[in-house]
Amino acid sequence: YLGKRGLSDETIGEFRLGYASEEWRALVQHLAAKGFKFPEMEKAGVAVKRGGAQAITGNSAEYFDRFRGRIMFPIFDYNGRVIAFGGRIFPERENEAKYVNSPETPLYQKGRTLYGLNKSKQEILKKGECVLVEGYMDMAMSWQGGVKNVVAVSGTALTDEQLKILRRLSEKLIAAFDMDEAGEGAARRGIALALGAGFDVRVAASYGFKDPAEAVAADPKIWDGAVRGAEHIVKFYMNSIFKKYPPET
Repeated sequence: YLGKRGLSDETIGEFRLGYASEEWRALVQHLAAKGFKFPEMEKAGVAVKRGGAQAITGNSAEYFDRFRGRIMFPIFDYNGRVIAFGGRIFPERENEAKYVNSPETPLYQKGRTLYGLNKSKQEILKKGECVLVEGYMDMAMSWQGGVKNVVAVSGTALTDEQLKILRRLSEKLIAAFDMDEAGEGAARRGIALALGAGFDVRVAASYGFKDPAEAVAADPKIWDGAVRGAEHIVKFYMNSIFKKYPPET
């Protein structure tokens, strides 16, 4: 599946992408054999505890794997340590939730984490700009395609905490969010926060594909050109307005 999406074996290895089996307790049993306690697994977000009358205190049957039958994206902290996971369903099972993500834990706070920043921080610092994309695949494919100063917000609006982290590296942001009606609200709120924090915000909008991952899979030059040709946010908003309403009005 990842190969069909355009990811190379090298990139799959680079981001340590993997697979969670269909079994209900494969990981729980594996971790238990290594000496981890079931409450620790639950606290780390990789196991879920059954509720109700079925629960038997201390019994492994109480716990099952959070991630089953999914493509796994490890989520790293700033220093490259795995703190959480995102699990993507295979396309033939699209009737289930597309992604299952780790819950908030003592190690992982979603609003303080940016996917891929552990790899891209030096590129962001060197280029003086950060490209913001929405998903894990967008980030990994952008990296593979040569635009390495990139991070993913993982489907949430930008937060103050994320912006403070990025501000230490760059004052220029290039957003590649879904700016259609569905995604517009969250994207606009994040952009407004970034402007309020003093960032120079631009938008990579015109590249003719659903997302950066598809653009890179077609031709990395398309995505590179979209980033290089990013419009200032004010110009982008003005052009958007003029597409909806006649300028003469």
